[in-house]
Amino acid sequence: MLIAIAETIGSKSGPRYMIWNAWELLSVEQMHVGLLVFAFLGHVISVILTELERKLVPWKKPPDDFPRLTVEMRPSRGDCNSSGQSRP
Repeated sequence: MLIAIAETIGSKSGPRYMIWNAWELLSVEQMHVGLLVFAFLGHVISVILTELERKLVPWKKPPDDFPRLTVEMRPSRGDCNSSGQSRP
């Protein structure tokens, strides 16, 4: 954590510099945009790594509170009979 803070303060270009410079100049909107971009990228990377771990290490149980990328397959109207049951 301290390394990330030190890199943010010591940078002279890039998105970390943009956030730090916005903080120093009291440009709140620009700082919030930078922080939201970092938060979004962090979440996307976390989801990708969790899915990759799920594929590569199938014997490890994933955390229960982490969102899964699932697709629910529902039968189309033509695949059901009159009682709503799926056809064999």
